[in-house]
Amino acid sequence: NGYSLRLEELIPYSIRLHVPVAVIMIDIDYFKQYNDTYGHVQGDECLRKVAAALSGSIHRENDLICRFGGEEFQILLCDVHPSDAIKVGDRLRKSVADLKIPAANRSASPFVTISVGVVSTLLTSMDDYHKLVRAADDELYYAKSHGKNMISFRELNPAPSSDLSLEDKLEHAKLIYDSIPFPFAIIQIQAKDGQACDFSYVYVNEACARLECRSRNILYRKSFLSHYPDADTRRLPAYYETAMHGGRQMFYDFSPERSKYLKIECFQFYEGYCGCLIEDVTDQHYFELYGNNELGLLNQVVNGGILLTSYQADFPEVIYMNSRLLHALGYCSLSEYKLLSADSLSFLKQLHPDDTHTFQETMTVFSTDDTVRSCIIRIRRKDGAWLWFMLRGKLIIDEHKNPLNLFTVYHITRQLKQLGQMVPQVDGDSRISL
Repeated sequence: NGYSLRLEELIPYSIRLHVPVAVIMIDIDYFKQYNDTYGHVQGDECLRKVAAALSGSIHRENDLICRFGGEEFQILLCDVHPSDAIKVGDRLRKSVADLKIPAANRSASPFVTISVGVVSTLLTSMDDYHKLVRAADDELYYAKSHGKNMISFRELNPAPSSDLSLEDKLEHAKLIYDSIPFPFAIIQIQAKDGQACDFSYVYVNEACARLECRSRNILYRKSFLSHYPDADTRRLPAYYETAMHGGRQMFYDFSPERSKYLKIECFQFYEGYCGCLIEDVTDQHYFELYGNNELGLLNQVVNGGILLTSYQADFPEVIYMNSRLLHALGYCSLSEYKLLSADSLSFLKQLHPDDTHTFQETMTVFSTDDTVRSCIIRIRRKDGAWLWFMLRGKLIIDEHKNPLNLFTVYHITRQLKQLGQMVPQVDGDSRISL
């Protein structure tokens, strides 16, 4: 009610002085899971901490903040330039991440995060304000459905694109996308005789650079086909059509140069330029490829991943690792793992020597018995360190009738360290018997 009363004062003021305003809608990510994991008392405490962090990030007297719903908050910024509204939104996002409140087990981040929708405009009536709120809610939904812990921005009734320089639009894009976990790139289309022949990167965020397994500076130096001479070019016509004529397109594309399947949503960023939101859907692709319903369930494993190998006990070759296991081992992609393991393609070479026999025994059992089995082994990280994992395996048959072992991989190093602290030393020996 207090928020509504203040609005009745501020909206006429903003209309009369013709100053831009912005509405920010905020939602706590995975808050239902947080309540389910820690209980509603802890949920209330989490809400108080988030509210305090948000309030502490709003400094001007005429800026308003209120709790808008269960875990939603709304903010009104008066007399604020669109780029400054984006900066405020990012400051709010970081202020909550900096609290380092432990997240629920099923969350994508180890700490509680928020998603932010920001919309800016010039108001001419109270009805414009209500449109602004609905638009900010739409942007919040977009942020929630495209990765969470990110900002989505839109300007209602913006100036014509001819009035905004490419440099200004790039600056806005950097403010929005630089720190989000979702890969984003801006590309410039290179055309010949009215046909797209290549493109170059004008801007990539850190998440996109990790997806490409290259640094930003390296990506900027060459065109796409200079980086990947053997890449599939079927996506180029879609980029060209969107960059020159506007609209949005969404398509799937296999990138053999990175061993990834990508979902790409592109839109006209500027004439001749595309903005590209990219999602790595490699895991989902392999689930569909192997046609096994159990794979979809196994993807829900939070602390591990999935490892597909041939079932030859003497030479188990890695066919596929999902992103969770790759990241736990320090790799950006399956192609990087295979590149660095080229001299020792057998998975046994990645195991601790003391665990090789245990793993081979487990593999051998699968040749005659397809019931679920498990073993605990150490796998070498990219940096050479050893991590403990529990592997639960089951024999499956792929679409080519080849027998494969499917492993659900649980990372248990942390639990073993905690257990080691609890086990008393006996005759100076603190080893754990597994």
